[in-house]
Amino acid sequence: YMIIEVRPEQDDHGANEQGSENIGQQYIWKELIEAINNGEGLIYIKTRPDEKPDLRDILGVKIKGEEKHATQLILLESQIANANTIDLKEEKAIQITLEKAIQVAYINTKDNMGHNEKEYQLPAITINNYGLGKAILFAFNPIDNNNPILNQVIVNAINYITPDAEKTELTTNSIEPINTRIMNLGEEL
Repeated sequence: YMIIEVRPEQDDHGANEQGSENIGQQYIWKELIEAINNGEGLIYIKTRPDEKPDLRDILGVKIKGEEKHATQLILLESQIANANTIDLKEEKAIQITLEKAIQVAYINTKDNMGHNEKEYQLPAITINNYGLGKAILFAFNPIDNNNPILNQVIVNAINYITPDAEKTELTTNSIEPINTRIMNLGEEL
């Protein structure tokens, strides 16, 4: 699954306010959570600073707010990227706090003095395991930057979260072993 939030230019109707989702949207979130818990993958490109409480455990982060002075993306060596530095065209990003997720990239930001300091390095791309599935969060919009390195990171992320074909391929008229686990929303008992 891939979710790309669209950042409206103006939101005069309160669509981003907590509790504004209808019953159909709540059902979709619950189905998504169940699918990831059962081994599917999620890439979430987060462009708005609103918290989705249902997704907090899946993503393994807490949304804190918005950053308007992102300057560089620093990719760390990981399952989806090689170490690299990219200047960002779009200066907006989402501020997050790591809870269970692993950081695989961070964003440098400008402080009032124009320096890049450690306290101004914000997590930008995270990976989290949830149940049998995986979730990757982009806390900025990599598509707006139109960078070939970021494009490859997205492709690598898609490949990383895709379930293994051998685990999901079943044949008819054959006996297949089944492993059973009892789990509580991503945490094994």
